[in-house]
Amino acid sequence: MNRGFTAVDLFAGIGGFRIAVERCGGHCVAFSEINSDAIDCYIRNHTDSAREHLGDIKEYIARRYNYPNVNRFGGYKDGLYQQNN
Repeated sequence: MNRGFTAVDLFAGIGGFRIAVERCGGHCVAFSEINSDAIDCYIRNHTDSAREHLGDIKEYIARRYNYPNVNRFGGYKDGLYQQNN
């Protein structure tokens, strides 16, 4: 199958974004999630994904790029916030 693009599923939850990516012709090469129940469900929903789990994206970036203090970003319904832990 010809895949048009690749993506990484960050803050993946149970994998809904991955379904959309694949329906649009893309291919998810990895995912990041920290909730153990969500990870288990993601792997059940996407059986080929167990080897693709990056773990906590903050820790992955710190390891991969040797950045000791990586900022995390997340969202509230009121907008974006930044956490330095």
